[in-house]
Amino acid sequence: TDCVYSWTSADFDAPIYAFGDSYFTINDEARWTHYLLKNGYGDNVLLNGIGGQLSGDAIKSFRNVMSHGQPKYVLWCLGMNNSDTDTAINTEWKNATVEVIDTCRQRGIELILATIPNVPTYAINNLKNQYVCDSGLRYINFAKAVNAEGTDRAWFEGMLENATNGVHPSVAGAKVLYMQALADFPELIG
Repeated sequence: TDCVYSWTSADFDAPIYAFGDSYFTINDEARWTHYLLKNGYGDNVLLNGIGGQLSGDAIKSFRNVMSHGQPKYVLWCLGMNNSDTDTAINTEWKNATVEVIDTCRQRGIELILATIPNVPTYAINNLKNQYVCDSGLRYINFAKAVNAEGTDRAWFEGMLENATNGVHPSVAGAKVLYMQALADFPELIG
């Protein structure tokens, strides 16, 4: 009856903490993070991704995870579930992103942002992407990698999985996103 409960996780020792949504699903060949782990770079990254995750939920997770460690880098890949309008940036995403930027600056952590591809079914991310590109911070240009930065929201042929819901990459699209991640943020592989 007199006991102490404790836990530990080696993931908190990783130099990179990465936050995302369903694009971070690790056991799906149609997600870029699958290839990061498959190629042996899982020890380098703490992956925090939940399908359907909104930026407002992710910021709570960010606060919690950051209370347990001090990474060298934070990768913030949120926004697919926080669509912009034609005239306004999504405020939930912007507020969360500003908090991440401020926290990383205060703690001396290098932040890597990401553009979010537009998708034909609902997500418009042009204003978020412009904010990311104008931020002066490093970023992974996922939208450009699959040609999903325009108002027509058309990805390169074969890159988007249209059979399910037109939101997620195909296996070919995931591989392109993975290669873009490595090109823009090579520290992912050490």
